[in-house]
Parts: sequence; C-alpha cells; structure tokens
Amino acid sequence: MSTEFGTESVECPYCGAVNTVSKGAKTVKCSKCGREFTVLRCPYCGATFGAPHMVNAATCPYCGYYFYVKSGKDVGEHYYFKVVFSSGRAFQRMLSFIARNFGAPEDFASATSLRSATLHYVPIHAVHAEAEGECEYHEGLWFWKKSYTGDFIEVRDIFLPATTKFPYLDELKGYRFSLRGREYFKPRVMKIGKYYPIESDKETALKAADNAIRNSLMKDLESGCAGRKTITDVKLKYLGVTHYPLWELRYEYRGIPLVGLVDASSGRVVFAEHPIAWKAKEMAGIMSTATIIPPAVVGAAVGGALAGGTMAAIGGIAGLIIGLIAAAPALAKVFKRIEKSRESLSEWGLFKEKDILENVSRFLLGSFT
Repeated sequence: MSTEFGTESVECPYCGAVNTVSKGAKTVKCSKCGREFTVLRCPYCGATFGAPHMVNAATCPYCGYYFYVKSGKDVGEHYYFKVVFSSGRAFQRMLSFIARNFGAPEDFASATSLRSATLHYVPIHAVHAEAEGECEYHEGLWFWKKSYTGDFIEVRDIFLPATTKFPYLDELKGYRFSLRGREYFKPRVMKIGKYYPIESDKETALKAADNAIRNSLMKDLESGCAGRKTITDVKLKYLGVTHYPLWELRYEYRGIPLVGLVDASSGRVVFAEHPIAWKAKEMAGIMSTATIIPPAVVGAAVGGALAGGTMAAIGGIAGLIIGLIAAAPALAKVFKRIEKSRESLSEWGLFKEKDILENVSRFLLGSFT
C-alpha cells in the first residue's frame, strides 16, 4: 500500500469492517466481505467514509451532512422512521386487516403461514402543495351580460418515491405516508434490511409535485366549471426526503402463494393479497344479476311502448349495457381469483366511530364469508 500520502481507516458500508486505505483512494474492495465501495469525503466536515457504488447522494456518518456526490451541494433535510412493528407483529396486523375484508375465507387467519419477510427502507420525497384556480362564466347576452367567478382551492401533501429500484412502486401510489414522528437520518439505517439510495433530487420532486397538483386541480375545475378555467397560483414547500421501513411479507394460504406490504413504522397495510371465498363470489353473482336485469327489462318496455318491436330490442340492449356497466365491480369479484386489498385512512382511525364501524362491518360481512 502506498504511503506517499499516508493511510486512513474507512468503514465498509456493507459489513462494517474497518479497512486501511491509501489517502485519495476512490474505490476500495473490502478486506472482509470482498465487496467494492466508493470512498467519499464530506464537503462539510472533511471526514472520509465509505458509500455504496452508484449513489447520487450520501450522508456523512460523522456530522450527518446529506449531499450530492458529484457537486457536494446540500440535498436538504433527510429523515427516517424506526421499525416499530416486527415482521411477526406486521403479519398478525395484516391477517387482522384481511379478516375484516369482504370475500376473505373464514379460515384465512388460521390456515395462512408466513414464508418470508424482507425489510425495505424506501426513500420518499414529501412536498406540501397548495393550488388556487378560478372559474369564470357568463350569463345573458350583450349589455345584459353578467359575469361570475368562483374559486377552487386544493391543499395536500404529495409523496413521491426517490428510487426506481423498489419492486412495488405502483402499490405506493395514493398511499398516505406519515410525517409525524420521523427522526433525522442516521447512517446505520443503511445497514438495516434492504436499503435504497436516493436517486432523484429536491428539484425533481418539486417539479413532479407541481405537475401533480396542477393536474388534480384542473380535473376539479373541469368537473365543476362550465366556463373559463384558470390556475391562478401554486405554492410548494419541500418537506424533505424520508426513508420509510416497509415489510414485504410472503405467505401461503392452502398452497396459494401470496404477498403483502406493511408499513413497519405504523403497522398500516399498504396492500395485501387474499383469495376470494366461493360464498362471496356467489353473493357477487347474485348482486350483479340483480343489477343487470332491471335496466334491460325497463329499456325493452319503454322501447316497446314507444315504437314497437324494433325499439323494444334496442331499448333492451341499451338497458343491458347500462346494467353491465353498473354491475362491473360485482362481476369482477365473480371472476377474480385473488383480491388485493388496501387499508383506507378511515380504517386507520381518523374517525372516533372506528370501533363502532368495525363491529357493524364484521356483523354484516359475517353472513357472506
């Protein structure tokens, strides 16, 4: 090893072994685990440390400074959530949630076994977005013309994955992450479970949030405004990037492999798969039939009363189409083998009546499962 510039000790980001390397070295092969990693120097405190290959941003383990590897510029606030629910508790929490879902087999909890559990630490950007829009419409003609304006406002937090490597990114769409209780990021988190480095920066997140809030507000304007629609103002506040712990649970019910995702910090079920019981399929079939037949009969009766046989047939077909559209959700239950359920915010206890609603739903669904 060269001693021209001296040596220094660098900890492997994968196994934690301390490696003695030449000062100025860029890439090192760990003497213990054999994996290669990059040697970085913190632009804030000057400390040297190891980081996985191909990361765009890194956190100094000595001062906590979070920076872009290429430019050395500050990324912004970086947080994480501790693991509160173990894999076993998360699995039991998921079984309890599935038991409350319509269509789940009665013996699902007792006949299901956990096969594997993988902890993923996934980075998520959070942006608080506020958008204002205006609807302008007119009544009357010429000098009797009157103009009216109405304001539309949308305020919400937008969560955007900061990685493309997590295999369940589509399942995170629409999931409401929590911000309360997070802590400033600690480098040791990188050694817990499967850690995903941050790939996108603050500017990318702000741009995506701007597009999202504009598109959402414009949909509201289009549905509620018959006049001229304008987005007048958009305000964005970056809330930092947070690494969230998520349990990937693989389990089996009577030989059927299934998968679910549970938030390890809160116990909320992001999604969970379960088969649909035959009783639930029968009930869904009855409901869909009851939904399809009345519109077809009414359409045929109206058409026959107005113009005879031909119109009766056309009216019947039109009614049948309407019935099929209305019955689509129930029909999906009949032909679907595996259901994918998600825990809503109301189920998580945003309402004081949560316990009452759970008891009522269990009573009603108990006769169908």
